[in-house]
Amino acid sequence: MKLRVSHKVYAGFVVISVLILILSIFSTLNLSAIDDYATKVKEIAAPVQVKSNQLEISLLKQAKLSTLGFNADNKTEIEESQLAFEAQTKTYKETYQKLYGLLEQEPSLRKHLEGAATNYQNYNTAVSSMFSSLISNIESQAQLQQMQSTLEN
Repeated sequence: MKLRVSHKVYAGFVVISVLILILSIFSTLNLSAIDDYATKVKEIAAPVQVKSNQLEISLLKQAKLSTLGFNADNKTEIEESQLAFEAQTKTYKETYQKLYGLLEQEPSLRKHLEGAATNYQNYNTAVSSMFSSLISNIESQAQLQQMQSTLEN
């Protein structure tokens, strides 16, 4: 069977049309996957990043307050730092709960967050103990000075 030029041209157009159709299908599937990933980033990753940043800022503020309390010279300054630290702890816990809720569909990330919560609880306990010890130390020093002045008189 001999093919005429017109048949060869038609066959060429059919082959090219089929190839374009196949490429179009693959491109549509790829764009759909990209859209799914973009939606996931928009709905999960971006809000999680914002809340993570808020947790980090809160933790840095707490570190600053605990350092200020540690370096304070009198009981009033220590108590002020302690109160500010406790207020910041409340903010941290609220942000943590919001972040935990965002990670409802992400169990692996939630596990990491729970590990961080354990470390934070240890830190919070240590700082609370430090504030108590500092206040107790200052009160003891005041009592010793009072006893010393009483003995000297």
